[in-house]
Parts: sequence; C-alpha cells; structure tokens
Amino acid sequence: METKEIEIQWNGSPAQVKLKQFTYGIRNELLEQCTETTVVGDKPHVQLNVRKLKEFALLKGIAEAPFEINIKGIRELSVTMGDMLYKELDELNTLTSEKEES
Repeated sequence: METKEIEIQWNGSPAQVKLKQFTYGIRNELLEQCTETTVVGDKPHVQLNVRKLKEFALLKGIAEAPFEINIKGIRELSVTMGDMLYKELDELNTLTSEKEES
C-alpha cells in the first residue's frame, strides 16, 4: 500500500505526517458512511455529508502524526492544517468525484 509523507510545522517544530492510500473497499466504505439518503415524496435524495467525509477520511488515512489520531485530535487541528491534510489525502485517494469524471 502506497504512503505519502508530508512535512508540517507542529508546535513550532518540523514534523512528519504519513498518509496511506486506501484500498478500493475502504474508500467505498468511507463514502457509504458519509452518505445520507432520505425519501422526498417517492424519490430518494442522496446527500454527501462533507464534514463526516473529511473527518473520517483523515481518521482512516493518517498512519502516523505528531498529534492524536482520533476524532478529537482531528477536530482540534487548525482549519488550515486540516484542509491541507485532507487535500493531500484526496490527491492520494481520489475521494471527490470531480477527478473521477475528468
């Protein structure tokens, strides 16, 4: 399984975060966990919960980090750090459908 190491600044010092590539099954399981289906009239309406996708993707995709790898640790990351790590993870795992269609 492929991994990608990202250098970050953590508490004023350089540190490494190791991201892992998902298997096809893990990625699909993640997307299923983050999808909510409701019925409007007689038609199903499927919606992706972006907050869940980002948090769960980081939870499953971070192999090593200088912070706790749990939901609490991920939620305590700065917005800039969380967004940067999610972007790197998305590039490694194609989590958004935009890349699949292009």
